[in-house]
Order: sequence, then C-alpha cells, then structure tokens
Amino acid sequence: MAGRGVVIPPVRKGAYGWCTRRTAQNTGISPLRRQSAPPSVEMTKCGWALQAVRGWLGLILSRMDVEKARTFLLGLPHVVETMQWGDNLVFWVGDKAVGGKMFCLLNLDAGAHGVVSYSAGPERFAELVEREGIVPAPYMARIHWVAVDRWDVLRNVEWERELRAAHEITLTKLPKGVRAVLAMPERARAKVIAERRKVLAERKKAGPQRKAGPQKKSKGGAGTKSS
Repeated sequence: MAGRGVVIPPVRKGAYGWCTRRTAQNTGISPLRRQSAPPSVEMTKCGWALQAVRGWLGLILSRMDVEKARTFLLGLPHVVETMQWGDNLVFWVGDKAVGGKMFCLLNLDAGAHGVVSYSAGPERFAELVEREGIVPAPYMARIHWVAVDRWDVLRNVEWERELRAAHEITLTKLPKGVRAVLAMPERARAKVIAERRKVLAERKKAGPQRKAGPQKKSKGGAGTKSS
C-alpha cells in the first residue's frame, strides 16, 4: 500500500511498549483501521503473557500462610490459641481449662514435622495421606491427625475446608459438660473459665501430693501397747 501513495500512520506506543509494535505486525488488521480498533483487538501475545504473570503473582500472594491460617482459625467459634511445645501455635475448641480439645497446630519452625497438623477424622485421614505432601502426623496419627509439608500442597479453598472440618470434628466430640460451658453467655462462660484456671494454678503451685495409705495396725490392736 505504501507504493500506492498511502501513508501508513505510525504505530502508537501503548502500555506494553514494544509489544504494541508487534500488535501492528500480527493482528492482520489494515494499518488505516488499526488506530480505531477496540483495545481487545490490540491485545498481543505479550499482553496475554503479562496478564498470566499477574495472575500467577496473585495466586502466590494470596496463598495460605501462617498469618492467614491463624486469622481464619481464630474466626471459628470458641477457638482459643496457645503457644506450646516450642514454636507451635496450638488451637483449641474451648479453653483447655474447662476441658477444651486441640484440633490444629501451626508449626512456626516447620522442620521435619511440616507446617500444619490437624484432625482429619478416620475417613478423610485415609484419603489425605495418599496425596503428595501430606503424611500421618507424628505422635498423633493414631487419632487421625495429618501433617502437611508445605502451604502450596492445598489451595486456599481446600485449606479453609480442611481446617473448618477439623474444628467441627473436635467440637462434636467434646463432652456434654464442656459443650454446656461453651453454650453459656459470654460473661458467664468467661467467669467459669477464670475460676477453673485459678483452681488449676493453685493445684500446680501446691505440687503433687502423696495419697495417705492405710495405717498399719500393731499386733496388739490400734492405739494400744502391749503390756
């Protein structure tokens, strides 16, 4: 067309720099129509690549981690958090002072025990240990806990489903008395927990006490001396 005296307008630069020039070469649209073409037509392979990169970055940034998992867990009903056994965040359904049970453990120093351990239940346990990156939890496999090696083993939706299920499994197994405490109004429940903690603290301070055994009787009978 240039040989017929038609002036080809310059390729304008877009948000993708040199990628826009490739658009001019690869879209197959007449140069005269190109400038009025809708933005979707001017999308290039580079543009799609950039969108893909942004998508992957979004997935990486939104991946579950310790902080996100902790926030989610603390948002579940009646959850209490403690730090135990080194650098482990332990999450309980109900305060352990009144008989609450733990259902999840976040390992801040993962090492060989993975980043998370949680209660999976008998059926789910058998399914999960077949997946790469999920193993029976050390010391807890007998009660159907699993340990997950890395955060990227599960997607965010899967993490939330698994952790919520662990919470529900543990809640349903709590003794009737513990569930009764959890069902109390917040003020009454807090009072019961505070009183129970005080009792436990006093017992710990007193230390273990030996139980008095039966006294041996003398041959002449208790409280008597042989003449």
